[in-house]
Amino acid sequence: MMLKKIKDNIDKTLLGATTCIVFFVIQYLWYAFDRTYLVPMWIVQALLIAFYICCVIIYTVCKSKAVEIQYQLPHVHTFRIVKGNIVLIVKKNELFSLQSLVTIYQQESAEDLEIAIGIGVVETINPQGNMQIVIIEALDSDIIQRVFNPGLIGTINRWKSIYVKPTISQEYLERRLNHE
Repeated sequence: MMLKKIKDNIDKTLLGATTCIVFFVIQYLWYAFDRTYLVPMWIVQALLIAFYICCVIIYTVCKSKAVEIQYQLPHVHTFRIVKGNIVLIVKKNELFSLQSLVTIYQQESAEDLEIAIGIGVVETINPQGNMQIVIIEALDSDIIQRVFNPGLIGTINRWKSIYVKPTISQEYLERRLNHE
C-alpha cells in the first residue's frame, strides 16, 4: 500500500525537486557571478526559466494523456424474494441509472456462452452504494429457478456467475413493442 502511494506521487515529487533545483541554480548564479560578467546574467536566467517551463509543459502533456476507463459489470451480491418478485442486490455502477431496464446474464466460466436469463429494472439505488434490481421478465425460467432458489439464500457461489448489463436485447424490445 505504501509503495503504491509512493509510486502515485513520484511524479509530483520529481516536479517539485526540479523546481527547487532550477531556482537554486538561478540563485547560485546570482551569487557566484558578478552582474558585470561578460554574459549578462539575465540571459542565463531567462534560458533556465525557459528550460523549466518546457519541462513543466512536457510533464503536463505526458501526464494528461487520455486515461482509458474500464467499467466492470456488477455481479449479484445477494437476492431477496419480495411479493413473488426476485430482487437482486448489486453494487452501484456508473453505467446504471434509476428505473433503467437491464438484462441479467449467466456465464459459468470465461469459456462459456452468455445466457440471457431475465430482464430487470433498477428499482432503487441506496446511499450504501447498492442497487436493487427487480426481475420483471424471465427469459430462461429453468436457470432462474435453479440459481435463485429461496432455499439457497446465503450460498453466494450460485450467483457469482450472474451479472447485469445496462442494455436490453433488440428481440425483447421488439416483442414488448408489438404486444402494446
